[in-house]
Amino acid sequence: MKKITLSIDGHIDDHNAKEIVSSINNLSGVVAADIVASESKVYAYTGDQLDSYTLSNSVREIGYNAHVLKDEYITDVEHYKKDMFPHAAPVTSILSHHVK
Repeated sequence: MKKITLSIDGHIDDHNAKEIVSSINNLSGVVAADIVASESKVYAYTGDQLDSYTLSNSVREIGYNAHVLKDEYITDVEHYKKDMFPHAAPVTSILSHHVK
């Protein structure tokens, strides 16, 4: 599993955030994605086959400038499941079905 962090240029309101996350979640290989609008950052958890270019390009295709900040492999999934998206409780239940 990989954790990819993107930076989005400009101000992100609720509508923009939903549009960006929806675009990312529609990609094959994305396990979960969330955005912290106040930081203009997107956090996506993906399978190993999805690369950061494809992820950032999906955001660019809907009109936002995205930059890859970090693309890292996660080896201790249990550790990251506890820390993922603390403000979005449903993510844990989503991951429990996909990641063991």
